[in-house]
This record gives sequence, C-alpha cells and structure tokens, in this order.
Amino acid sequence: MNATHIGPYDIIAKLGEGGMGAVYRARDGRLGRDVAIKVLPPAFAADPDRQARFAREAKAVAALSHPNVVSIFDSGVHDGQIYVVMELLEGQTLRVRLTAGPLPTRKAVEVAVQIARGLGAAHSKGIIHRDLKPDNVFIQEDGLVKILDFGLARQADMTGGSGATATQAVTDPGTVMGTIGYMAPEQVRGQIVDARADLFAFGAVLYEMVSGTRAFQRETAADTMTAILTQDPPELAASRPDASPALDRIIRHCLEKNASERFQSARDVAFALDALSGTGSSTAGTTGTTGPTGATRTRETAKRRFIMPVAAAVLVVAAVAGGYLWGAGQKTPATEVKFESKTWDPQWVTNARFAPDGDTIVFSSAVTGSAPSVYVIRPGMVTSQPIGKPGTHLLSVSSKGELLVLTGAVARGHRIFTGTLSRMTMDGASREWMTDVVEGDWAPDGVNVAVTHVVQGRYQLEYPAGKVIHTAASGYLSDPHVSPDGTHVAFFEHPIPLDNRGLVRVAGPDGVRTLAGEYWGLEGLAWADEGRSVMFSASSQGNDGLYPMKVNITGEPHPRQALTGATAMIVHDIGKDGRVLIASDSFRLGVRGLVPGETAEREFPWLDSAVFGWFTRDNKYLAFNDESQSAGSDYQVAVRDIATGQVVRLGPGTTRAPSPDGKWIPAHVSSTDRMVLYPSRTGETVTLDKGPLTGYAGNLDWFPDSRRIMVCGSEAGKGPRCYQQEIPKGTPTPITPEGVRNGILSPDGLRLFAMGQEGFSVMTLAGGASTPVTGLDPDDQPFAWSADGRAIITARGDLTPMPIDSIDIATGKRTRLKELAPPDRTGSIGAIASQWIQDGKGYAYTYIRQLSRIFVVTGVADR
Repeated sequence: MNATHIGPYDIIAKLGEGGMGAVYRARDGRLGRDVAIKVLPPAFAADPDRQARFAREAKAVAALSHPNVVSIFDSGVHDGQIYVVMELLEGQTLRVRLTAGPLPTRKAVEVAVQIARGLGAAHSKGIIHRDLKPDNVFIQEDGLVKILDFGLARQADMTGGSGATATQAVTDPGTVMGTIGYMAPEQVRGQIVDARADLFAFGAVLYEMVSGTRAFQRETAADTMTAILTQDPPELAASRPDASPALDRIIRHCLEKNASERFQSARDVAFALDALSGTGSSTAGTTGTTGPTGATRTRETAKRRFIMPVAAAVLVVAAVAGGYLWGAGQKTPATEVKFESKTWDPQWVTNARFAPDGDTIVFSSAVTGSAPSVYVIRPGMVTSQPIGKPGTHLLSVSSKGELLVLTGAVARGHRIFTGTLSRMTMDGASREWMTDVVEGDWAPDGVNVAVTHVVQGRYQLEYPAGKVIHTAASGYLSDPHVSPDGTHVAFFEHPIPLDNRGLVRVAGPDGVRTLAGEYWGLEGLAWADEGRSVMFSASSQGNDGLYPMKVNITGEPHPRQALTGATAMIVHDIGKDGRVLIASDSFRLGVRGLVPGETAEREFPWLDSAVFGWFTRDNKYLAFNDESQSAGSDYQVAVRDIATGQVVRLGPGTTRAPSPDGKWIPAHVSSTDRMVLYPSRTGETVTLDKGPLTGYAGNLDWFPDSRRIMVCGSEAGKGPRCYQQEIPKGTPTPITPEGVRNGILSPDGLRLFAMGQEGFSVMTLAGGASTPVTGLDPDDQPFAWSADGRAIITARGDLTPMPIDSIDIATGKRTRLKELAPPDRTGSIGAIASQWIQDGKGYAYTYIRQLSRIFVVTGVADR
C-alpha cells in the first residue's frame, strides 16, 4: 500500500508487516494525535461474512476499555481494504523481548499478572482471544502490558509451519483455531472452545517467559500438536532453579489437558500470581519513580500477596485488582491516592471497621465456609490476631472501642448473617444482648444502636433498638449505618430475598428518602464528609462491577463514581481523617455436578456466574441460570450441551428443573412476576396463566406426566399455598391448604413434601392426612426425594463441604450420603444443592466463592 493517507488518517511511516497485515504510524489530524493503523489482508474485504464478523468483534473490543488491552479507536474500509485504528504503543512485543532470553522471574510474574487482568476483563464481556502468544503481547517502555489483536486473530488464514497461525473465521466444531504451540488441546481437536483455551495459551506464554523455551515446540506441526495432546513441558527447575515451585504449579495448572481441571477464570490466575509478587509502590499518576524493575508507570494491579509479607511492608498502588480510574474518567487526580494492604492470606472478609484510635483495624473473615471469626490488626503489626470465639461476625465498633457482633454467625445469602447480637471487648470477652437481630451499628454516643430485625417474616429497621423507623415491603434491609451526628440512618433496601440488588436509602427526622438506585447489586456503606454524604459500593452489571460511589444526602441529583476497576471493591468504613477501609473482592458462582453414567464430578463454567444446574433426563443438556454482567436484571435461562460445551440462552428469568420429558425449561421472570416455559429444543415460549394468583413464591415442580406443573403463590387476602396447573393453557388449582409456602412432589406425584409455617410435613394430594416429618433441623435445605419415596434429601449449604443427608420420613433417621465442595475450598462461602438423581448416581450444585483483601485507601474520601 503506497497511499499517503488511509481514510481521514495521514500516513507517517510503516511500522511492520505480518500475516495479519501491515501496520502504519499515522496522524489523526482531527484530534491531533498519532495512532497505529493495521490494514488487513485483501481477503477480508472480499468476504462479506468475514467483514461483518470483523466489524462486530472490533466494536466489542473497542467497548472493552481496559488498560491491559490495546484500545481500538476506529475502523473502516479504504481502497477495498479493511483497516483498524488503534492506540500507538511505544515499546516492544514480548516475542522481541524473549529473543534476549528469559525474563527475570519477578518481571515474568508482573507481566503475567497484567496479561491475566486483560484476559479477565475481556472474558467477562464474552470476548475470547483464541490466539494469545508472545507476538500478541506488547510491553510498553513504561512497563504497562497490552494484549494485541483481540478479535483479529480469529480472522486469520491458515499458514504452514510449526509456529504458524492456524485459525479459521468460524468456530464450528472441527475447525482448528489458534497458533500451533499455544493452542489448547480442545483447539487442536477442533472442538468449540471457551475462555479456558486462553488460559492454556497463557500458561504456555508464562512458561516461555520463565524458561526461555517454548513449552511444546517440536520439529513439525504434527509433532507439536501431539505434544500438546499427550506431553507435559520439561520441569522449570531444570532451566530456572530460581523459579519457585508455586510458580511451576500455577503454570502446570494452566496447562492441564482437560479444560475442567485448569483454572476456571483469568481472575483466579491473577489471584494466584499475586501471591508471588513482591512489594511495589507507585502513585496514581501516569508517571512515577523508577522502581526495582525499571518500570516508570503504575502497574495495572496491586501486588496481592497471599503469603507472609516482609515486616512492615507497605503497598502503595494506583490500582487494586485491575486498572482503576479515579474521578470518573479524570486522568490526573487532584490528590495522590494510595492503597496500603492490611491482609495477605486468601479469605472472605465479611466486615471491617476502624477502631477509635484510627489505626487499629477490626475485621471478621472466613478462610473456608461461611462461619467467620474476628481478627484485629494493631499499629505495627504485619499480621492479624484472632479475638473472641470462632463463628463471630463483626457488625460495628463503638466510639468507646466496644464491638457489636453476631455470635454463632452463619451466612444465609449475600452477607446476610443470623446469630445472636452480642457486645464484645477488644480482648474477646462477649455477652449476649438481643435475639433475632440481623445487622446493627453503634450510634456515635457508644450507647444506642440501629438494628435490623426480622419480625413475622418482614425486615424492620429500628433506631434506637426497639423503635421501628422503617419496615420493608418485601425482600430485606441491610447495612444500617448511623450518621456521625446520630440523626440519620443510611441503609440498603433489597426488594428480592437473598438478592443484593436494591436502593440506597436514608431515614431521619424528615422520614425515609431514596438517595440512589435501583442498582444491580449493593454491598458496603459508610458515611463520608462528616455526614454530608454517603459512600457505598454499587454495580449496574455484576458482582465484579461493585465500585465505590458517593452521593450527598441533600441537593445532589445523581451519585458519582469515585473509583472503578476489574474486580469488586467493597466500602467498609471511613475514618475521621478520611481514610477509607476497602476490601477488594473476587466473586464467583459456579455449577458442578456428576453426570449420570460418569465417575468423576466436573465443572460447568459460564462467565463466573452459573447458578442452579439441572441435567435433563437424557443427560445431554444442563439447564442453568446465567447471572453474568450481560444477562440483565432478570438474569437469563441457559442450556449447555454437555458433549460440546456450547451454551444457548433461552430468555430472561430464574430457571427451575426441566420437565421429566425434557421438553420444557421453566423460569420465573421477576420483573413481571410471571412463570414461563422455554422449549428446550424448538417451539414457542409459553407464559403460564396466573389465574387468581397475585404473586408467586417458593418452588416450582413437575408431575411425572410432564403435563401438569406445580406452582406456589397466594391469592388476594389469602395465605400462601401450592397449586397444580395443566400446561400449556390451564389455570392454577389449589392442592394444599393455606400456609404451605413451598413443596417438592414425590417421584410418583401423589404426595407433597410441604414446607409451611408449622414446619415440614408430607401431604397426600388425593385428600389424605398430613404427616409431620421429624428429624430435620431449621438449617436443613430439603431439595429432593429419594428414588423409593421413603426419604427426603436435604443439604446444608452454609457448611463447607456441603453435607447431603437422607431423612427417613417414617422414623426421622438421618443418614449422611455425601459431602460436596469444589476441589479448591479457599473462599468457598456456601453452596446450593439443586438436583439429586437416582440416589446419587447424578447430582448438580452451585458453589459460591469469594476472596477478599483489605486495603486502607487515602486520597479518595474527599473526592
């Protein structure tokens, strides 16, 4: 191409050329900046399908906007050739850097963390690279790492050679895509791939950075593919004795042949690599003092080390767990922002508070399971010290240094704890105070408290305790915080039980007002600016998008975003000096299960947000709920082909068990309070006639003939009960007396295990007697019948591992059947059992994982 311009861009110089086309330095006269323009091969423009696909993918990547992914500014067609305009980078590719030999181990980890963060951000948007390799990783002169060619590698033509790119423009089964030597085994086999293929390539790239040699390179392409499928790369210790065994384990975990045995997300990889990082520091600006590695720019992520730190190590960064932007897009902050890490070990932080001295930090956390314990970090301490008894959840610290806690605390949902409200001293001595309290906060006087109670099934906010100032119409209330002057209580109101979406509200002498919302999720709240505003963590798109927001309690129409990044940041407290106590959280929902006929449990991942899995009777499909960022406020019902891994979204709603004949996938759509039936194969969606019901509640179940469905709900002026309904056009007909809020049909469809206000019972639907079922504990979560109809299968999702028990209906005898948990239990805070097939020959469950790290942040509260 000899043109002096491409579209509206003036060509300055040619930077290079390769299989993906030529790259030029150009001038954008409209904005007065230099850019890089890649002109793609002529075959792209000649193929309308490929051109349209490229346009879609370029648009998706352009919207990604992550510091570790090269930015796309524009695209178009010039003289019959497609071009894409990107940010101009100064530095070199990782491939060029590797010609000088392997990287120092510390530098390799720093580069790898940034690659993992970029991959994680892309994967969260459903974008898979498919051709990650050193040629597509760029290291800028300031040390910032950029991933290149997202969406472009997918379009490349096949070429020969052992190091060649072998990709196709489509992702049909049987199509080989990727660069030989970095392809995952499933790519080599031509199978449909997901984000875990990028993690395999990532492992190969990291191995090469550390060892200086390619993990799988052989003399011919065929031999290289065989090595990927059947061999492991040589031990790192042979070439790099200074490489830690932990780094070798991370690399080999990425390079597992079976995708289900690899890391399941790039964010998990980044967390693991952070454990190997050393101490680092920087400011929030674009430049800084040259550090030990020679880098002069803020790294995209904080060095999260889950190992014992060196004494008095202080971590000052401009980014915690991913590319944070301060002041809603402001490039140069008015004041320096610093993060100081206070915890190091992997754990789930449930709450954290400053003590009155402003330097001591009290927090509660759990390493595994949902029963936290309280710890204290005193000035001069590097590690935390436990105080009090295990099973204690921190609520608040008074101005007098007294703790408000829940003892015997176990989580029931998004930070919803139950236990006994107690007062505890800093040396761990406690005494019980109130019962039936869910959350609480000390008033500034250190005497009164604001609490949330559950009374007759409804949440109420009391301040002071005993004086009701607000009652939730539905759902629940959380995070009550008393203002510094003691006149107002800020809190969250969540309209859906156990769902953290909701509104930010404040109660005071002038009543209850809404400050902000409704948000997709809300977690963590504190008063700022001496009570003039509230800082809270909110998301409009997913749990990993929970970022600190700020809103004045009067006079400001919209909240403003204070901080953003690649992982959630939960506001826990703000000190009198304006320092903010924040936990950087990584949250994951995953479905695991045993497919009937198989011998090993396996994972069924989907964007870190798969929930409620059910196998169809033919064991060919898994129906589940998609709660990812792109699923929308009603979530999405999805079906996974177990053989190929392909996932198809059917429509909005929260899924329930498929019909016995496998034809229908039911769902409840919360925004319209409607039950719908999605066809599992082909056909039209059916919306069930609501009949006299004013609302649905509880479970949905199928009769064995698949022609009738059971729903639970209530009519105007009546209590909850369960109904049967002919499909597709029948109306609900009562089958239980009032007071039954939920039920599970027996295998023959003649009896109902009923859950009501009076406890558990078995009802004969033909009009027979109701028999109480003994032997169940209040914490049991019944979810299935035994195959012979003689027992109820129950779980304890608050325990890790989750026990699965059989309760004999006649005798109440309890028998332990199994214990379920993911292989890595760190941060596993709960689970939900959904399916039990043929007395345990198959099953499915959801696990919930959350990992946190506490930081003290300066320079943000006054923004």
